[in-house]
Amino acid sequence: MLRAMAITTFLGFLVLPVTANLRGADRAPDYTQCGVLGQSHHTATQRIVHGHDAGQCVWRWQVSLSSATDGQFCGGTLIGREWVLTAAHCISKVRSGCEVRSLRIGAGTWKRRENVDQSDTSVVRRVTKVYMHPLYQDNVAHDYDFALLQLDKAVPINRCIGVACLPHSQDRSGTNCSITGWGTLVSSGPTPELLQEASVTLLTNQMCEVNYTASKNTITGSMLCASGRSNTGITDTCQGDSGGPLVCKETVETSDGTMASDRYVLRGVTSWGQGCAYEGYPGVYGRVQSVLSWIEDTIENKVKKVYAADTKEDFSSLDFEGKMWKVVSGECTIDASDCLLSPGFPEAYGDSQQCKVAVNPQGAMPLEVMNFTTELGFDKLYVDCKSYSGGTGPNGVIPSSSLFWTSDASVTESGWRICPEAVGLLP
Repeated sequence: MLRAMAITTFLGFLVLPVTANLRGADRAPDYTQCGVLGQSHHTATQRIVHGHDAGQCVWRWQVSLSSATDGQFCGGTLIGREWVLTAAHCISKVRSGCEVRSLRIGAGTWKRRENVDQSDTSVVRRVTKVYMHPLYQDNVAHDYDFALLQLDKAVPINRCIGVACLPHSQDRSGTNCSITGWGTLVSSGPTPELLQEASVTLLTNQMCEVNYTASKNTITGSMLCASGRSNTGITDTCQGDSGGPLVCKETVETSDGTMASDRYVLRGVTSWGQGCAYEGYPGVYGRVQSVLSWIEDTIENKVKKVYAADTKEDFSSLDFEGKMWKVVSGECTIDASDCLLSPGFPEAYGDSQQCKVAVNPQGAMPLEVMNFTTELGFDKLYVDCKSYSGGTGPNGVIPSSSLFWTSDASVTESGWRICPEAVGLLP
């Protein structure tokens, strides 16, 4: 089971106490350094199964990932002031500029909120570019479950917002680490109001894969397994935690060349597992150390292929040939009546299709929906960044920007035919 809510079902998790000293040293922490815990005087209360509330402002790199249509659905980790590392499966269906534009990153937050408010210690940022690891599920399910999100502007660094350190050595089994998130407290159960924390121990892949192999799952080198136990049961992640951090307290070299023994290094990205806290089935995380070169290349702008981006395309030089719109990519078509058709209409459209349609701003007219049947919630037509699916189309809308059509990898319907209103009224 994925540790996300799949834009309507994402990863949450079970949590437990962490052994880190949250009170810090006598000297004020240097929050500009990576992996520095925040300080909190919040007292943890045992109010969830196997877990504790995290202290406010402690896990400074934890962020929430939400959208206008789905609310909060995943977590992520700040690894730079403009960069968030999350799970690829969290954003695999985000393809259009509109979908990217709707994403929100909440940094410095403690409470679970569908709409994060900006304050003196927390901020909201938009996403401008989404990079998915090129080998994601290339050969094996859940393999290379990583995505990088570039923010519209840098987050501030303060006592509640900071970045985790990236690993520069191999992880070691037996290491005690921490997981955090707002995921469900049991499989398909309720979600907590406050950020949760838990302790887990890193395992070798050989220890992890015994039962997973028997259930025909593969544990690869891009995956890292971890599990914990308290006096009340197994600690693990669950739906809603996907993309969130697994961090370990380690000794790292600081920016001034000295060694610090109390820094938190991002070792894992919450990915998947068999249920939540099932005996013999540890949580499976993306192994961050395995993709360091890809992370560094992407941040340094060496990776040119963007999975999805919030771009405003300029079609001013496009010849619309006197029509209201023009298909610029994909298999949508325009018929002799200037009506826009889904791929193959009136036959069913196909799986995993996308098309983009430029709109002539001088010729835009209200839309007349003649036919509209798509898989509800999954196959969508975006008009002015609003999605339409099921049996409801954009009737009466005057489009002011490009239209975008996308279908997922399963279940198709008969599709749609949409005309400029004047055409639709003709006998």
